[in-house]
Amino acid sequence: MDPNVDLSINKTADKEEYFVNETVTWTITVHNAWNGTAANNVTVYDVLPYEVEFIEANSSAYNNTNNTWFIGTMENGTDATLVIKTRAVIPKTEVTNTAKVNCTEVEWNYTNNIDNATISIVPVPKKTVNNPTPFYHEYVYYNLTVINEGDT
Repeated sequence: MDPNVDLSINKTADKEEYFVNETVTWTITVHNAWNGTAANNVTVYDVLPYEVEFIEANSSAYNNTNNTWFIGTMENGTDATLVIKTRAVIPKTEVTNTAKVNCTEVEWNYTNNIDNATISIVPVPKKTVNNPTPFYHEYVYYNLTVINEGDT
C-alpha cells in the first residue's frame, strides 16, 4: 500500500536579531497534506539552543523537559501551531533552532519534515556619561561599551 500521509513543518522566529535578555518568539506550524489521510501520534522534536532559555509555550502539550510537542492525530488538510517564548541569554552570531516532525505512518515525502530558524543575539551596550547633570553649552562625553561574552 502506498503511503498517504505527508506532514510538513515550518519554523520561524519573530525577528532576526535580539539583544541579550530580549524575548525570542518561535512559531512552529505543522501541516498534514489535504490529499492524504490522517496522521497518528504526530510528535514534534524541538531542542532549544543553549543560547536561549525557555519561558513558556502556548500549549501544555509541549514538554520543555524532553523538548517534545505531542499533537496526536491530525486529519488531512489540517494545521497545528505552537508558539514558544524564550529569553536570549548568550550572545552569538548565528543561533539555529531546528524542529522535526514525525508520525506513526510511513510518509510519501520526508524532505519537508524538518525546518529551522536562525537568529543572532547581540550583547546589550552599556552607556556611561562623564557628567549626568551638565550646564547649558557644557560638553558631555559618552562612553559606549560592548562586551561579547559569547563564543563568536
